Amino acid sequence: MSTTQQRSAEATELAYAGAAEQARRVAAGEVSPREVVEATLARIERLEPRLNAFRVVLAERALAEAQGRPAGPLAGVPVAIKDDTDVAGELTCAGTAANDRLATRDADVVALLRAAGAIVIGKTNVPELDSWGFTESMTFGITRNPWDLGRTPGGSSGGSAVAAATGMCGVAHGTDGTGSLRNPAAWTGILGLRPGRTRIPGRAALTGWHDMVANGAMGRRVADVAAFMDAVTRDTFTSALEGPSRPLRIALTMKPPPGMGGSLDDDRRQAVQEAADLLRELGHTVLERDPELPRSTSLAIDARYFHGIAEDVECMAHPERLERRTRSVARLGRLLTPALRRSGAIARAAAAALDEVHREADVLLFPGSVQGPWPVGHFHERGALVTGYKDTARVAFQPLWNLVDRPAAMVPWGLDAEGLPTAVQLGGRPGDEALLLALAAQFERARGWPERRPPVDPLPEE
Repeated sequence: MSTTQQRSAEATELAYAGAAEQARRVAAGEVSPREVVEATLARIERLEPRLNAFRVVLAERALAEAQGRPAGPLAGVPVAIKDDTDVAGELTCAGTAANDRLATRDADVVALLRAAGAIVIGKTNVPELDSWGFTESMTFGITRNPWDLGRTPGGSSGGSAVAAATGMCGVAHGTDGTGSLRNPAAWTGILGLRPGRTRIPGRAALTGWHDMVANGAMGRRVADVAAFMDAVTRDTFTSALEGPSRPLRIALTMKPPPGMGGSLDDDRRQAVQEAADLLRELGHTVLERDPELPRSTSLAIDARYFHGIAEDVECMAHPERLERRTRSVARLGRLLTPALRRSGAIARAAAAALDEVHREADVLLFPGSVQGPWPVGHFHERGALVTGYKDTARVAFQPLWNLVDRPAAMVPWGLDAEGLPTAVQLGGRPGDEALLLALAAQFERARGWPERRPPVDPLPEE
């Protein structure tokens, strides 16, 4: 191996090390913040033309910040910020040319990450107004899955998921309104945590879809997500890496919420069954329990989701530039105003159903997604109703946790028959984020998923 090849390989390993290890190496003086940023930018330069994870890469700004010797627990760690969240001095486009607002200050979550020493490496692509479970827009193009360039990484935090999965950041920020963070985590083989909405300070994403949207974190390792959470909350999530302090009772369900549809494929069903078997081996008790959710659960989710998009449309400086499908969603959202008024009562009933399960169980275990990722362009020029129905059905187990505002974690599992990632979900009581990460840490040690890398890497030059 030549000296150039060796340096390239070392830079790749540094970029893939993840936030927690990058921060440790910087603190120990093994590498400088600039070296971490340079390694990350080299990854972006090589991979971004094929993946389109970033709406904008802030290379010069990141290098300048790294040169300034940042201090804090995430000193020198490159983070990717979803482009529905303000970064001072940059546009917050939210996947559309209809919004030309320049942010005058960092969003709270960004400010907290900077205060911890993290360096914003860029802003990641989303579908228009975060609307869909695939990351494609007329304005910013198609973001591709690193496991198969002909597939979507999911959405709406698709760009952040791709960046985290491929070492183009140490850890990624995302937002989750109906699974928007967990869906792409599942389809790119990384960990995604949707905490409770108020766990991370500050409003999340535009109007927040009637309190369904939360800021969250995505990373290749549990330690990276825990480090992110440590930085933006007053809690110490890294203590969860040791695993649960006692044997747990886990409720297993493979029944989707009423009205959500979706036919669970064999690979993803097998992932949940294998996860249940592993939990038993680890000393936990697994019970089969299906929450008795209200029949109108999907109506409440749809009302908040569609009406939230309608409100976001009203915030746009140039609504005439929106995609036709987005304008159709907004019209539908306004028609759902009566259902929106009922959604609070439905959400409370759904939460009560989960509380009933929690009388017996600490955590719920359920499928990550119903099937694997869509081919890119699958919904091109399809209408709002068809897109919304089919898109939601494939992620049927995710939006419930937004409606009831409880933490949920998407945990990588294995690969399906097509070589695409599978995942399982863990759901907890309010405030149980650390417990979910503790279980995820047990899974990580047993399954070793951080060692799996998408086939887009290594590149021929490395």
